[in-house]
Order: sequence, then C-alpha cells, then structure tokens
Amino acid sequence: MNSESSLMLFSVREFVFAMEIGSLLEVAQISSEKLSPDEAGPFRYRFNFRGKDIPVLDLAERSGIIPTPIEGLLQLLVVEMNSNPFALLIDKVLEVAKEEGVVYRFPAMLRSERNEYIKAIYRLNDRISFFIEPGSLLKDEGIAELRTS
Repeated sequence: MNSESSLMLFSVREFVFAMEIGSLLEVAQISSEKLSPDEAGPFRYRFNFRGKDIPVLDLAERSGIIPTPIEGLLQLLVVEMNSNPFALLIDKVLEVAKEEGVVYRFPAMLRSERNEYIKAIYRLNDRISFFIEPGSLLKDEGIAELRTS
C-alpha cells in the first residue's frame, strides 16, 4: 500500500476499513431480496452481478461480530481476486480518501484468526482505519469456491 493511494473508506459496525480503489469493481446498494442463500459453499449468500452469480462475504461475520441483518437495503462492494468477482457486505461507504495518510504495520501480537486479513493500519487526519486487500479476506475454502465459480 502506498501512503498516497486512493482509498475507499467504509464501515462495518464501529470499525472503519480502507481498500485501494483499484480493487473495486462497483459499489452497489441492493434490496435484500436480491441476495440468495448459498447452502452448499463457504459463503452464506450469492448475488447476481451483471449476469454472473457471485458469492457474498459478510465482513461483519468474517470479523467475528454479529452478522449483518439481511433486510431492507444492503450495501455491497464488488471486488475481485484473480479476475474472479465477489461481493463484500458492509454497513456504509464513508469516503474516498486521496490525501496522503500515515501507514502503520499491524502488530503481530494483535493478530488472530478473526483479523488475519488486516494488512496495515491507515491514519488520515484523525480517522484510523484497517487496510485490507480483497484476497486476504478469503479463507482456503472460499478461495477454492471462487476459482470454480
């Protein structure tokens, strides 16, 4: 991550995350009825993105907090890993940050299975966010399913 990258800042509960804009394919606000359950794989939901059925990862659930309620309007970030799209279910897009920020290494002593995907801590003005990359969010079974879908 470059400290001068354009980042999308978004929230999941009380946490703020940052992701490089180049990782995003689309930001979508959809009705909860557009998600379909996925009983067979490691993802709980799927979403029709431009005619392709893609998996949806609930970032709250991946972070070890209460899963996002699937009701009303939902916010999705469509990202990709190795040209395979998937969607992240988030709470809210906050801003696109283009200013230079300060990047800190994420301390090894704070790492756990719930936050192993956090690459760094990003500070812009008085806001702290967790910098993530789409591929790091997926566990082995999610990566395998993404490759076959």
